[in-house]
Amino acid sequence: MFLQRIGLLCACLAFLAPPVSATDVDGPLVLPPAGSWIVDFAEDRCVVARQFSDGEDAAVLKFSSFLPSDRMTVQVISNTLSARNKAPVARVLPAGEPATPQMFERVSAEGGWNGAGFEMPRPETDADATALLIEKTFNQDLQLQTGAIAEVLQVMQTCEDDLAVSLGLDPAQQRNLSQKASIDWDSWGVKTSSLQKKFFQAGSMRQKVRLLVDEEGKVIGCHVIEGAVSQDLDEQMCAAITKDAQFEPALDADAQPVKSYYLHMMSVMRGG
Repeated sequence: MFLQRIGLLCACLAFLAPPVSATDVDGPLVLPPAGSWIVDFAEDRCVVARQFSDGEDAAVLKFSSFLPSDRMTVQVISNTLSARNKAPVARVLPAGEPATPQMFERVSAEGGWNGAGFEMPRPETDADATALLIEKTFNQDLQLQTGAIAEVLQVMQTCEDDLAVSLGLDPAQQRNLSQKASIDWDSWGVKTSSLQKKFFQAGSMRQKVRLLVDEEGKVIGCHVIEGAVSQDLDEQMCAAITKDAQFEPALDADAQPVKSYYLHMMSVMRGG
């Protein structure tokens, strides 16, 4: 059923209402789509991506998330536009509010593709939202004619809900938390420098770890969802992270403690 649903969703995305054709504008470079949306419902994440091109310049846009959340990860890369090392500003058009991330990273891929990755609030969209404006990432601002963004985000939500259910979480509850799970840093006595060195030696620079946190703030599950190297090393990392860690549990819409999740990023040290 799951694989069949992926196929159906891919087919639906292929028939989204076509975006308005690019026109001559004084400002951002406007790129129309160069293919249908690609949907990837992986075991631990949800991804939708699309390529855009006007025949000369090209870009790829990717939305991804790991579980129901009010935020999502965005990557935009190009092999024809020069990337800048400045925090991007993203805005859904025609009427979305600009979002400037607190943190961003330079992203590169084979074939000379470069750009930025960042988190942004999941946009409140309606049927009129059919483009995404990305400013400051490249030497020229970029307007991607995405088509109906609300429909794309609905596809992502279907995937996120499936992931939540598979982990024993209530998707609707997770989307309406009054407080997310948070680390009690006074309990954070983990030492992972030797493990980080092993990850670096294996070619992994960073690890994103998904922790399940129960109603009492105790870690009841750990899984390396980015930067995994081997089952043995991943288990060592999880054991080190969860040994002493205590969390403030998530609270539902009625301020009652509920089981939830926490995403933790481990940065690998180059030296030492």
